[in-house]
Amino acid sequence: GSGFQDAKATVTGMTLRTTRGELLRGMLESVALRLKGIYNRLCQMSDDADEVQVYASGETLFASPLWQQILADALEVPIRLDAGAAEASAVGAAVMALRAAGLKAHVTPVTERQVYPRAEGVAAMQMAFERQEALYNRLYRR
Repeated sequence: GSGFQDAKATVTGMTLRTTRGELLRGMLESVALRLKGIYNRLCQMSDDADEVQVYASGETLFASPLWQQILADALEVPIRLDAGAAEASAVGAAVMALRAAGLKAHVTPVTERQVYPRAEGVAAMQMAFERQEALYNRLYRR
C-alpha cells in the first residue's frame, strides 16, 4: 500500500518527564502540520494562492483556543471560525470541485471571529514542519 493508510504514529523527543499536556499539544501540533502539508498543496493548485483562505468549523475547534492558535501558527494564515457551519471542509471541497469543472463558485461564510498567527508560533511550527517532513520521508518514502 501507500500513503496515509499505511502510516503509523511515532512520538519522538519524549522523556520520562514528558507530561500528558505536552503529549496532547504534540498531537495537536502534528495534526496541524499534516494540515499544513495539505494547505501547501492546495495553494500550489490555486491560480491565486493569495486567494486561498482558511475557514474552520467544528465544536472541538470552537471549544479550544489553543487548537485554534496552533492551526493559525502552523498554516501561517488567519483562521476564520465559521459560525454555525457544520462542515466547512465539505463546503470547501464542493467549491473546489465546481471550480475544477470550470464553474464559478463562491461561498460567503459568516465568520464569527479570526485567529491570527503569532510570529513566535509560526517560527516554531516552521521548524517542526521541517522535522516532521524529514521524519515522514525517512519512515515512509524510501
